[in-house]
Formats: sequence, C-alpha cells, structure tokens
Amino acid sequence: MRIIMISILSLIFSSCMHFGGMGARGMHGSDTHASRYEAALEKEVLIGDIRITAVFPRLELGKETVITLRLTHQRTNSPVVSSRVSFHSSFLHRAEVDNRSASHGAVDSIHHRSVEDHDIHFEQDLEDSAGRGLYSVVFVPPQAGEHRLMFHILELEGRVQDPEIIIEARRTVEGPRADHAQGMMHGDEDYLIIGGVLMGAMMILMWATGGRIF
Repeated sequence: MRIIMISILSLIFSSCMHFGGMGARGMHGSDTHASRYEAALEKEVLIGDIRITAVFPRLELGKETVITLRLTHQRTNSPVVSSRVSFHSSFLHRAEVDNRSASHGAVDSIHHRSVEDHDIHFEQDLEDSAGRGLYSVVFVPPQAGEHRLMFHILELEGRVQDPEIIIEARRTVEGPRADHAQGMMHGDEDYLIIGGVLMGAMMILMWATGGRIF
C-alpha cells in the first residue's frame, strides 16, 4: 500500500512539473513576439542630378535617435552645399479625463471634463555638417504611438524650391511592456496550483498510511 501511494504521488508531481514547464515556454514565446521592432527606413529621391537620401531609424520611447538627410550629386557623389533644410515631427496627444471631485462630494465642473485630442508639433532648422551635405537631428519620442517625421528642403544649392521638397516617414513607438509582468503573475498562479496539488497528495498519503509515510 505504501509503495502504491508513493508511486501515485510521484506521478502527480511529474505531471505538475510538465504543465508548469509548458506555461513557462508559453510566456517565453509571447515575450519574444513582443520584442519585435520596426527596421530602419531609408528613402531616396532624385531631383535632376541631386540625390536626396533620408534615413529614419526605429524609435524607442524616451531614447535619443539620430535621423539624417544627405544631399549628393548623383554623377560625382560630391556633397550638395548651400541648401536650406528643416525638420518637422508631429504626433497625436491623447486626452486624459480628470474626474476628481470637489469637497463634500460635489463634482467640480472645472475638473470633470475631457480635454480633446490634439496634435503636438516640433520644428527645427538644420545646418549642414561641415559642408558635407549632411543634415541630422536628435529626436526623442515623448510618448508611444505613431510619429510623423518630415524633412523640408526649402533651398538646393541656393535655389528656392517652390513647392518645397518633403521627405516623410511614419514611425510607430512601442509603449511600456506589460506582458513580462503579466507573465510573472501567471507564473506565480501556476506555482500556487502546483503547491496545492502536492499538499493534497501528501495529506492523502499520510491518511492512508496512518501518518507513517516512511
């Protein structure tokens, strides 16, 4: 009888470890899926003999990213100088509802309102880097979501561009990752279930053997 109960306990423990391992592998798979990022995006435009190349790297929330624009002559690959370039970015700022109440439980109409969604814009005039036809800007995404990034070329070799030349890209910024914390919570729940099963099996074994397991 004692040998049979020990065998049953061993089988239950092996099954729990098997399902726990499956849960851990599932959490690892979802973590790998969530860690995917956009690749760098390069755009090229030809205006006569001038090649315009813009590189938009992937963006990460709160981290500095260098975005570049290069102007070169197509035939000689020499830099295009005496140009005027600016950078413009925009993103949609989501409104937040403030439902705080005033004293004595009365709702303050000033606080109880929703601010409308609105675009936030950032503009900067850029300078040629040491006459090499290279323009760059350091951009830090302030929030998650889609960001619209644009280079405006107002002059090429001193000639005004009308209309101006625009090189544009849309980049998506991932928000803070919550899947890891959720995976940890699910993992804790699995361990509690396993512990409960083992405890129940031990109690059954002790009852069957009259408290004498070994």
